[in-house]
Amino acid sequence: MLVTTQIDEQQLVNAAECGFVGVVRRAEATPERLVQVIDFPLPDADHRRLLWDRSLGTVLPRSTDLDLDFCAESFELAGGNIRSVAVTAAYLAAESGSPVTMPDLIHALQREYQKLGRLTLASEFGPYMPLLRD
Repeated sequence: MLVTTQIDEQQLVNAAECGFVGVVRRAEATPERLVQVIDFPLPDADHRRLLWDRSLGTVLPRSTDLDLDFCAESFELAGGNIRSVAVTAAYLAAESGSPVTMPDLIHALQREYQKLGRLTLASEFGPYMPLLRD
């Protein structure tokens, strides 16, 4: 739930990308008003592909092995989760002193799945399943 004093159309879109399920103006945030919940569906694969690209940014060095199409197709995540994975992968890459690689993304995805309480399934991780850590 996002409670705010003002929200414009772009901010509403950003809230949806981050996976917020409800938006209420602060002045209207009374108990009887909070019964209205707006459902923001998860982004589709095309939108997730854009979110992956945007979340990794233009400055962060990327390895040529990154398969963002695979990530967009396989992992049904909200924009906020994609952003979290991208940040974690960037830290992993910085720690190793290399560009962000597909193993960095897979390890970051595994961590995000653990936070979400989701199982790491071969049907989602596909050929990258062997990269998962115990």
